[in-house]
Amino acid sequence: MSQTRRLAAAVIAAAIASVITVSAAAAAPLAPSERCAVAAPAVAYPPLPHVARLVTEGKEVRIVALGSSSTSGTGASSAAATYPAQLAGLLAAGRPAVSVHMVNSGIGGETVAMNMARLQRDVLDHDPDLVIWQLATNDVFRKVPRDTYMDQARDGIRRMQAAGADMVLMEPQYVPTRASDAAYVESVAAVRALGAEFKLPVITRFDFMKVWLDDGRFTVEDMLSADGLHMTDASYRCLAELVAGVIAPPAVTAAKAAAGG
Repeated sequence: MSQTRRLAAAVIAAAIASVITVSAAAAAPLAPSERCAVAAPAVAYPPLPHVARLVTEGKEVRIVALGSSSTSGTGASSAAATYPAQLAGLLAAGRPAVSVHMVNSGIGGETVAMNMARLQRDVLDHDPDLVIWQLATNDVFRKVPRDTYMDQARDGIRRMQAAGADMVLMEPQYVPTRASDAAYVESVAAVRALGAEFKLPVITRFDFMKVWLDDGRFTVEDMLSADGLHMTDASYRCLAELVAGVIAPPAVTAAKAAAGG
């Protein structure tokens, strides 16, 4: 990518981040929905100790959402309908509420290496308490070798953890036309392997989205936008609910309520 195009992408990303931060603060309260519910994972999500402490103490949680088009919000009808914006609204409307400063650092089409190239500016400079990293989809599309993007991701995880941030990983989305693509399915397993290696929560959205389709809660047209790849307002909403449950699970919100939050 040329320097001019990189600069343009950075400007667009900054604009999106500022819009989403403002929109999230003004979002209407969002109640959990039965449509989005999924069975609890076989292995409970590892805790987010830094975030749990901040939530329990009633302090603001600074969240940076890093990734590509699923994070920037391709397929959403507006910046307020992206998963990071809906996530901020859900947390703010919780009982008890969680105060969040959300920064959307997603840029469509990026690989892990492209995320890493702007890690300092677009993630670490925001001094995040939590980073949600959606990764690997575009590495498959660009035919980046699995070992290459996994090594790059390991470097990123170590750098973000060294900066003091809790982390959540997010795997590629379920796409019916890619469900039998070996490299694509391998990328899902790769993200889960990174989660196991570093003891990080992984948003297993490949499985979640397949469940939504299989049991009829979504049709393909409801769940994916017209391009057949990116999510919609409704499926981004469900994704936000699932992420909210990892950030502020019942045990954490109960502790906050007991503390008078």
